[in-house]
Formats: sequence, structure tokens, C-alpha cells
Amino acid sequence: MYHKSPKNYQLDLDPNDGHYEYSAVASNLGFSIRALWHFMCGRGGHEKTIGQLKGGLALHSIPTNAYAANSAWQQNVVVAHNLLTNFQIATGALCRGCRGNAPCVRSSKPARTLRFILFHRAALLVRPQGAAVLRLTDNAETKKTLTRIENALARVA
Repeated sequence: MYHKSPKNYQLDLDPNDGHYEYSAVASNLGFSIRALWHFMCGRGGHEKTIGQLKGGLALHSIPTNAYAANSAWQQNVVVAHNLLTNFQIATGALCRGCRGNAPCVRSSKPARTLRFILFHRAALLVRPQGAAVLRLTDNAETKKTLTRIENALARVA
């Protein structure tokens, strides 16, 4: 979108005014302009992943004073993130759509949200007839979610 700016006026980069003042992309890739633009817009996705790793899985913490142990910790956090992402894909994370040649973008939830949905539940561990049974509160949405996950895992296994 183009709009006229006054002379001798410093343009700002505030995206809330409805106008983007500056935008430039240079590349030696053989993309069309539209494909290049979508490629560059998608590059910011790694920032969200890093945020999830830091906020939901404690990548930012340094648990020991040993380099090898801290490296192992960070690798484990990344593996945990990948496992959570694959778990969501296997259990029905919906596709938000595709752009050009890019693969389907899944609408996965952050680790914090998954922890809340799956584990932060009121429940009681009882032992009727000697077998341990976890009784959850009677909530239709929770039952629907857990049933969907159970059925999806049975199909994958």
C-alpha cells in the first residue's frame, strides 16, 4: 500500500498505523516474486519455535556447570519439542493450509497448553477390585479430546 509522506519526515516502523513504510527483499533464489514473498514471510516461524522451547520446555535454563551436561540438556529439550509436535500430528493436529510448494502447516499447541489440556486435570486414583483406575471429572470436552487421542494412538500403533 502506498501513501505520500511529508518531506524531511522520519518514517516510523509502527505496524499499527495501517501502513508499512519499508519493505525490501533481495535474493538469488529462482523464485517468482509471490513465492519469494511467502518464503520470507514464513521465515519468522523459527522465532515462535524458539519461544516455545524457552517458555514451555526450559531451553533457556542452564542446569549445571558442565558444558557436556548443558549440551545434553538442550538436545533433550529439542527432542522433547519434536516429540510433542509429532504427537500432535499423529493425534489429529489440523492442517491450517499450504502455500505453494510448502508442506502443510499444522496448528500445533505450545507445550504449556498441552500440559494444561492433558495433565492439569482434577482426578482421583482409586483401586476398585485391586486395579488402579484414574477417575477424571465428568467433562464432555475433556472426554472428547482424550477419546480422540486414544483412537489416534491406536491407529498409529
